[in-house]
Amino acid sequence: MCWVGIALQVSLMSGTNVWLKLRDSPHVTAQPYLLAPPDVSDSHAINNPDSTAELTVWRLPYAGMLRHTVEEVVEACERVLDPQVRGTRKHC
Repeated sequence: MCWVGIALQVSLMSGTNVWLKLRDSPHVTAQPYLLAPPDVSDSHAINNPDSTAELTVWRLPYAGMLRHTVEEVVEACERVLDPQVRGTRKHC
């Protein structure tokens, strides 16, 4: 696994921990999102600032946060999503 892959996994776990803590607060309504390139193993897409138009924002339900890797989260989102909806804001 390259550095980018490791950074993605650490970011996912950190975000999950923050989201779980915020869920306990009566003053905050926390909703997790994942920003990912079409191919999460493509380090060029992640590190190239000009490629942000190709990034996908996934709105994650509770079950989506139970995955252990970014690849698993994206795969689950893609399985749930109707192919006709792709290219728009995505929910999984």
